[in-house]
This record gives sequence, structure tokens and C-alpha cells, in this order.
Amino acid sequence: LGSMRVTEQIDALESLGRSPVTHLLLPRILAGVIAIPALVMLANAFGVVVGYITAQSSLGLTYADFEFGARYFFKPLDLWYSLIKSYAFAGAVTIIPCYIGFNTQQGAEGVGRSTTQAVVASSVTILLLDTILTKLILGTAK
Repeated sequence: LGSMRVTEQIDALESLGRSPVTHLLLPRILAGVIAIPALVMLANAFGVVVGYITAQSSLGLTYADFEFGARYFFKPLDLWYSLIKSYAFAGAVTIIPCYIGFNTQQGAEGVGRSTTQAVVASSVTILLLDTILTKLILGTAK
């Protein structure tokens, strides 16, 4: 988006009567908000499968024992917690860079500066969101 801004491609879209928000920003944000939580769910499932394989190969645990332990220690809150965080992080990882890239100025140097700003702002926001969500969700869990 930063390169598109400094090469005036976004201005060209606007001059054609097209909204750059609906053509450039919205698809990126929606893709991130849909794909990142889906990847988190997939990673959660792979984590359980790899946990079983590891427990079986290193500890000699049977499937019945693993299933019993998984059911005994499973808390639905853990699953919801990971999904809530994934949506929050997806928003941070997509909205912040889109905003910064969309408002890039000063040519190629500005694109580099915007890229750095986007990475730093997203990283700090993720750390803050992680702290806040952990306090809100797990701080009240008993």
C-alpha cells in the first residue's frame, strides 16, 4: 500500500471514482481476520496430534490414557481464549499496517519508514493486547 501511495496508484483509483478502502484495505483486513483464526484452530489441532505422538513415542502412553488426560485437563476456556486472542491479533496485524501503508509519504524512503513503523506498531500492539486479554480473560478464571 505504501508503494501504491507514493506511485500515485491510490490517487488514480480515487480519480476513477473507486474507493481505495473497499478495493485495497477491506480485502486485506477481511482476509487476515478470516485466515489467522483459521490457522490458529489448525495449529491447535496439530498441537493435540503432535502431543499424542510425542507422548506415545517418548512415554509409551496409550491412546486411551492420552484421551483420558486430554479430556480431564481440557478447559473450553483455553480454546475460546486462543480464538479471542487470534481475532484480536488478526485485527492488529492487518489494520495497523494497512493504515500506516495507506498514509505513506515521501517516496521510497517513506515506504521503508512506513514498513518499520508498521512492524513496530503491530508488535507493540500485540504485546499490549496479549497483556490486556490475559488479564481480562484469565485473571477472572478460577
